[in-house]
Amino acid sequence: MCTSHSSRHSQPRTRQLKALTATHTAELQRQRQELVIERSKAMAQGHEDKKAMR
Repeated sequence: MCTSHSSRHSQPRTRQLKALTATHTAELQRQRQELVIERSKAMAQGHEDKKAMR
């Protein structure tokens, strides 16, 4: 691969990569948030079950 060619195209590629990383990070954070919500729901459900058992 020609180095001068790649250097000429490196700028938009890095910008695209940064955008990709940003969206990926946002997706990960969203999934983590959903996991936390699901876990808290499960915890609340568990508390309800314990109350019902009593």
